[in-house]
Amino acid sequence: MVSVYGNILALWRARRHRLGIHLRLGHAAGLSLVDMVILVRNYRRAQQEVVLSLDRQRRIRVTTFNLNAFSSQEGLSLSSFRPADIGRLVDLLQIDV
Repeated sequence: MVSVYGNILALWRARRHRLGIHLRLGHAAGLSLVDMVILVRNYRRAQQEVVLSLDRQRRIRVTTFNLNAFSSQEGLSLSSFRPADIGRLVDLLQIDV
C-alpha cells in the first residue's frame, strides 16, 4: 500500500525534475534567470518542499526510535532515575508492580 505522503513526495520530486529540465532548456536557449523568474520560483518551492518532507520523515523516525527505546524494560534499565521519580514513572507508564 502506498501512503498519501509517498504520493505527495513523488509529485513534488517529479515537479522539481520537470522544472529543472525547463530551466536547463531556457538557459540553453539563452534566457537569463530574470527572464525565467516564475520557473525559478516554482523550482525553488518544489526543492524546498522535498527537503521539508524528507526532514519531517527523518524527525518522525527519530521520535519513534526514542519512544520505542523507552518502552522496553531494557531501555528503562539503562536510564538512571532518582528514587522519587520512580513512582511518577510507574504512574505515567501504567506499569503494574
